[in-house]
Amino acid sequence: MRLAPALVLLIVLAAPASAQSGTAFVQQATAELLTPTGDPLPPASLRSGADVSAAFPNIASGANAVILAQSGSGNTLDVEQTGFDNRAILSQTGYDNQTRLVQDGDRNIYDAAIYGDANDLAVNQIGSDNVYGLLMVGTNPAHTVNQIGDANVATQIVAPGLQPVNIDQQGNGLQVLVERF
Repeated sequence: MRLAPALVLLIVLAAPASAQSGTAFVQQATAELLTPTGDPLPPASLRSGADVSAAFPNIASGANAVILAQSGSGNTLDVEQTGFDNRAILSQTGYDNQTRLVQDGDRNIYDAAIYGDANDLAVNQIGSDNVYGLLMVGTNPAHTVNQIGDANVATQIVAPGLQPVNIDQQGNGLQVLVERF
């Protein structure tokens, strides 16, 4: 699925894709991430599928969800989610940010806030119950995350001038936390 900036709020409930069961849920807006009640939703605050489902009650059980806000020009998000109950929550503010995401398994969560310009991210979560969070403020940091196995958790908070941070976890239940300001 390739999502580009939209001019209006769009909510889509689609028929099942061949790689998943249930429905796909996509919400795209040009401003900040909002819940259906209009409350702001900080993207790096959701740490469980239940939290996302509570904030967005229209997400059907078993559905994969993408909740997205992009405000600059040229921002892109490519998402491939197979399995069930995968969640991708993202906000990109600058311009020409590119994010590629593969979540293959069940109940994987990627939440992000990306500010700045021309950032290039690739996040792959293979397995189930992997959670990755990111708040990146800056321009052009190289970024790749691979979590393979089940129940891996990685959280990053980065700021201008940071060195590229790569996280590659193998096995099950490994945790990483990186903070730089």
